[in-house]
Amino acid sequence: MRSYIKGVMTGFLIAGAVFAVPVFADKIDAVFNTVSISIEGVEKLGQGEDYELSDGTTTPSSLIYNGTTYLPIRKVSELLDKRVYWDGESRTVEITGQQKDIEIIAEKPDAEGNMLKYYTFTADDSPYLCIENTESSDERVYPMTGKETHATSEAVYFIQTDGYEPKLRKILFDNGVEPEDGGSEDIGFTSGISYEFDGHYLFYGGTGPGTGARGLIGVYDIDSGYETRFDNGHWRSVYGIKIIERTGDKTIIEFADSTGTGPTFMATVEYDKKSGKFGEKTIHSVRHDGFYFYADGVSDGRIAAWPPDASGKVKYSENPGRIIGLEVLESDETTVTLGYKYIKNGSEYSDKVVFDKETKTFSKSSGAE
Repeated sequence: MRSYIKGVMTGFLIAGAVFAVPVFADKIDAVFNTVSISIEGVEKLGQGEDYELSDGTTTPSSLIYNGTTYLPIRKVSELLDKRVYWDGESRTVEITGQQKDIEIIAEKPDAEGNMLKYYTFTADDSPYLCIENTESSDERVYPMTGKETHATSEAVYFIQTDGYEPKLRKILFDNGVEPEDGGSEDIGFTSGISYEFDGHYLFYGGTGPGTGARGLIGVYDIDSGYETRFDNGHWRSVYGIKIIERTGDKTIIEFADSTGTGPTFMATVEYDKKSGKFGEKTIHSVRHDGFYFYADGVSDGRIAAWPPDASGKVKYSENPGRIIGLEVLESDETTVTLGYKYIKNGSEYSDKVVFDKETKTFSKSSGAE
């Protein structure tokens, strides 16, 4: 079908086939279906062909207006293996890759009785939160920073980056949209961000306010609003935090730590949920003959050495697993034998490695397991 239209248009939206034309245009002259659509040389829609919608109705597959060709966003996205979301309330079109790793959070009615489904998914390796109105075609998506969420009976919480600053965001279940205050709760972290949920506790690392450029780890209790921080004492951000143990009363956090001028190493700190306090920091490292041996915080699972002349770290090539202990077993004028413990696939192991102080190289110990 090829058709010519002349008349008054106030925007052009046809049941999922979205064309971009001036919203409050005066009279326009437009021509439909005069182009074909090809993807990498393969024709997908020919001239004169309509685009069939999911309900069986048809709509033009192209529109030429004022010298510019407009194509339906949904059809082009489908041909490119993308997915389109239409948010009727905000009149926003969102395009992502195909949904993968879907995890349902909740299905709850809104204030008008419409059933809304809340779930997370990944598309092109990026996480999203989706609110789908199961009784209409409306879907609202939110890009996330990490895929972790926390849901209560009233709302779902997640992290979303606004510019360079992640924010804890809240979406109420009763209306499927954010609260009037924007749904954003600033939990006070700025640069060098990393975070993890442990139930209703949100742990984060960064450079916090009130400590200058000093690195810190903080925890925010979503249910009570209580927040406390552990001052790392170093003039650099904490990053790469990871919860390595969860119990009823305690959470143990592993993180990458650095003085800013020396090595970056792995450390742990424990948070007591009953007292609401952090314990002392434990560093997986040992000093010997001016060398600093440690679990490398940049390449988790590797042992590294920092020489006395501060010429830069040297890494052991093998990556056994998460290092949880390090000690000097033997030493002479030229070598140091280190024993270390590590966790791999949930089990604990031990091994040895030899460091040559003259060549500044690691090698596997002849007596290693």
